[in-house]
Amino acid sequence: MKQRLFLVLSLPVILLSLVLAALPAASVSAQTSAPTPIPTAYITTLTGVNRALVLRVRQAPSLRSNRVFFLTRGQIVTILGISENRRWFKIKTQDGKVGWVYRFFIRLVGGHITNLATLQQ
Repeated sequence: MKQRLFLVLSLPVILLSLVLAALPAASVSAQTSAPTPIPTAYITTLTGVNRALVLRVRQAPSLRSNRVFFLTRGQIVTILGISENRRWFKIKTQDGKVGWVYRFFIRLVGGHITNLATLQQ
């Protein structure tokens, strides 16, 4: 009796799986759309704040480069990119001056350095 009941109850399940297996794959995949790829990294600018008492802004990403101007503690800058050796930020001040600063003196406000473009001089 139990075997007959099991057979009667499992027969619709077996028939349904046979029907689904016989369907063409195109009709099943047409119902679901392919996921769009999500970009893993994007290039943007970030905001930073000077942590040093006085920070020299240089013409190029090097200690041997000429000083262009100075930043004072707490001054807010826009970070335009990072040097190839990942030690220097190219920055722009609120009054439009552009130069390079040693990255460890700048505290990032939101964002991450992986989102910055790698720049040459």
